[in-house]
Amino acid sequence: MLIIAHIDPSHDTSWYTVGWIAPLPLELTAAVGMLEDPIKIEVPDDDVLYHVGRIGSHFVVMVVCPRMGIEPAATALTNIRRSFPNIKHILVNELIVKEHTLHPSAALLTAVNNLRSVYMQVYEDPGAEYDHLFEDSYLYTDRGRFSERKSDQPHIHYGNIGSANAVVRSSVKRNELHARYNIICFEMEAAGVMSDYQGLVIRGVCDYADSHKNK
Repeated sequence: MLIIAHIDPSHDTSWYTVGWIAPLPLELTAAVGMLEDPIKIEVPDDDVLYHVGRIGSHFVVMVVCPRMGIEPAATALTNIRRSFPNIKHILVNELIVKEHTLHPSAALLTAVNNLRSVYMQVYEDPGAEYDHLFEDSYLYTDRGRFSERKSDQPHIHYGNIGSANAVVRSSVKRNELHARYNIICFEMEAAGVMSDYQGLVIRGVCDYADSHKNK
C-alpha cells in the first residue's frame, strides 16, 4: 500500500529536475506509486499541492490538473516551472474520462482530485482478455465482432499525436484523421504544455477512440 507523509512546507524545491503533470486523479495515483519516499509539499505563493519523491537518481515533482484539457495543462506547467525553477523535463500522462460540467476554482478542484487519488491505490494489468478492439464500422459490443490481431502484447508506436479539447469517440472520425494527418492516437493536454515548452510527447493508450470508449 502506498503511504504518503504529511505535508512538509519547508522542502527545498531546487532539488527537483523532472515535472510530471497528471490530468486526472487516477493517473496521479499511478504516477505517485512509482516514487521512492513520496511526500506532499506546499510551496510559498502557490496554492497547489505537489507530490514529490525520487525515481532512481531523479528528483520528481507531480501535480494533478483541476480539469482535463489544454488550458489546465498549460496552467499546471506555468505553476510547476515557477515553483520548481530547476525543472528540465516535463512529463504528461493521460486517461480520458468525462469533463466537469461546472467550474469551481482550480484550487478547489485540484484539492478534490488529490483526495480522490488517495483512494485509488491498487493496480494491476487486467490482461489481454479485457483488451477489446471491435470492427471499425461496428457501434455495439457484440464480442463476435472483434477485429482480429496478430498479437495481444503491448507495443511501442511512433507517429503523430492529435491534441485538442474534444474527446474522439468515433472510429470513422479516428480513421479519417489518421488518413489525413497520420495521427496514431489522441489526447487532451499536450498542446497546452508544448505551446510554452519544447519537448517530446509520450502517451499511454487506454482505448481505441471509438464508440466503445468507457472512460
